[in-house]
Amino acid sequence: MATGAWCIISNPLVLAMDLRDAQMLDSVWSIITNREAVAINQAWHGDSGRLVAQSAATVSLPNCGSGAPCSVPRWMVWSKALPPLPNATTPHSSRAAIFLLNNNHVPATVATSLAAVRGLGACGSAGCAVRSVWEKRDLPSTHGDGEVSALLVTAPSSFLIRGCRWCALVLTARSCGVCCRNRMTPRCLW
Repeated sequence: MATGAWCIISNPLVLAMDLRDAQMLDSVWSIITNREAVAINQAWHGDSGRLVAQSAATVSLPNCGSGAPCSVPRWMVWSKALPPLPNATTPHSSRAAIFLLNNNHVPATVATSLAAVRGLGACGSAGCAVRSVWEKRDLPSTHGDGEVSALLVTAPSSFLIRGCRWCALVLTARSCGVCCRNRMTPRCLW
């Protein structure tokens, strides 16, 4: 999804479409109203997004914006350091958005080592929370540096946030970040 690529590198989000076209608007509405994706785009923590890894093999795309075809890596992994959640008092409060992109229209598992993602520190014994931005849901926690991966079949991308699992406070406002939980009351921020 092009929107995820725009979000992860902090580019201005621009709609180049006729907003009177109800069918087109309906087809993109869930993407352009995804508050979590927009919040990642707007977040600043000294990093405007960067390429983490890409395949050596390429695929030809029929139109790369200029109307002409071009060759691009079959898959790419992008990341962006995110600021810690406000009032996070845990020493393990680093967060990052991770964007996995499959440029090929053939299913592929795209993965990256979490150690390669700038801005992430260790999560501690509580493990690390992982959130799917596109699906707006929490995924199973990870422990250690490990890796994050996704089988990209029907959607060409996966947009994730990885960070601390436990925070000292539960925030009541919607926030772009991991689902931090109060140790006493497991309530999700989303």
